[in-house]
Amino acid sequence: MQMIPITEAHYFLLVAAFAALCGALVGRIIAEETYDRRSAVFFAGYTGSGAGLAAGPPFAVVLSLLTGSWSGENGLAVLSAAVESTGLALMWGAIGGAVGGMIAGVLIAALGRIRA
Repeated sequence: MQMIPITEAHYFLLVAAFAALCGALVGRIIAEETYDRRSAVFFAGYTGSGAGLAAGPPFAVVLSLLTGSWSGENGLAVLSAAVESTGLALMWGAIGGAVGGMIAGVLIAALGRIRA
């Protein structure tokens, strides 16, 4: 079996996917509490981006530490890679969370579960 190395693109794809999941969970809650469909989409995306912003960097650090320790790198190299991963994880976490929240908001608005 051939092992495929995890590249930097894979890290941020995983971070964005995790942030989208967190954003969808938070966005669904907010979208159900709004009074009209447009607010449901925008507020869900806004709060979803905040959830992704909060969840992305810690997930990137844990992911970097795990993959670095599995590859047999030294301690300082693993910590350096973990610290470097937080910068782009802030951006991709917010983007992924906003996308997940907006998808949840669109679904809630389309299904008509808005409390009016």
